[in-house]
Amino acid sequence: MNFFFAHDVVAYNKIVFTFIKTNKPYRYLRVFEIEDGITREFYNDEIKNLVLLEEVSPTSEELRINTLSVDLVTKNEIGVLFQRTLPFKLFRDGSLLGTFFIDISNRKKGKEYEITATDYIGILDRETYQGGLYIDTMVGTIVGEILSDMPYIIDSTLSNRTVSGYLEPMSKREALQRVIFASGGIIDCSRSEKIEIKRLDNTIKSNLNNDKVVSISEKAESITTQINLIEHRYKLKTEMDTLYEETLNGELLVNFDAPHTQLSINKAGRILESGIHHAKIRGTGDVKLQGLGYDDISTTRTKRNPLVVETDIKKVKEYETTLICNEIDLLDYLNFISKKLTVKYNMENKEKVGDMVKVLGQNARITNLEYDLNTPCIYATAEMEVY
Repeated sequence: MNFFFAHDVVAYNKIVFTFIKTNKPYRYLRVFEIEDGITREFYNDEIKNLVLLEEVSPTSEELRINTLSVDLVTKNEIGVLFQRTLPFKLFRDGSLLGTFFIDISNRKKGKEYEITATDYIGILDRETYQGGLYIDTMVGTIVGEILSDMPYIIDSTLSNRTVSGYLEPMSKREALQRVIFASGGIIDCSRSEKIEIKRLDNTIKSNLNNDKVVSISEKAESITTQINLIEHRYKLKTEMDTLYEETLNGELLVNFDAPHTQLSINKAGRILESGIHHAKIRGTGDVKLQGLGYDDISTTRTKRNPLVVETDIKKVKEYETTLICNEIDLLDYLNFISKKLTVKYNMENKEKVGDMVKVLGQNARITNLEYDLNTPCIYATAEMEVY
């Protein structure tokens, strides 16, 4: 059975199905599945100005978001309600180009809609992770806590690495970035149904020769002479901090400015529930809540560019991490970029962000791809880094 409403239905709490009778009386009725919602498909002649922007950070120093902008002119007489975070998938010639979620939608006129959408990372940016303090904890365990029921796949080597350190409450996007940055991986949702967490592949995936390249420009910045990596380690204090000391009659949620453990409370109160950033307490009278905090011990390690000469002006790039990975030296993953390329070329829908390619004889990694899907042949504008 199918039921459809040709108008928007709002402000309802439930849908009730009532079965008055069956064609065979005195028998049980068994319902196997109820699907709520509607699936709509839009084809080439309904899609205008479809531009896709894919991005990745080779070091995961930031977690970038893929975005899609499109104008739809529907043929269906029934209007479309493009709610925020409504999911949809984009295909070209049967190949998946990404899974996206509505961020902004505007009805321009009649059956014409203007839509901007983001990938799973955009969803993570709206959700909060409560953080934690970790001691030799597997990366896969923390990633699972952050992503919870979101679809993802993680490289087994990355998943089995262990980290120690601290994450304060922050967005899930920021938390995932910090974990994967510390463990030496990258994060990408391009042309996938899930979040992909993997290691960089240095294999040359394709050659962009004169027959493919339309234009190329180089941007040579002043050379980075040194990379500094600031690492934070956390040592448990020996003296208790007072986290709350007031007269209390009832329940109260106490939030901490810094992580604390081994909480204790006097006889006038009781700890109902707690974490490293909070405690829910109940008390009658003068209540005193205490806990052990942590000293933040930071150190700075340095890597110098071997290509620097005496005449080069000193230029230092700094990275910072609150998580330390046991299996790798993070400094090894932080590269000196010699220059950046902007290349317009015939993509043929093969190259992806994160790929290493050879561009007119130079080895470069693609960090950004922007292309229009309304053309028979795809010409992409790519940002690349040369190491």
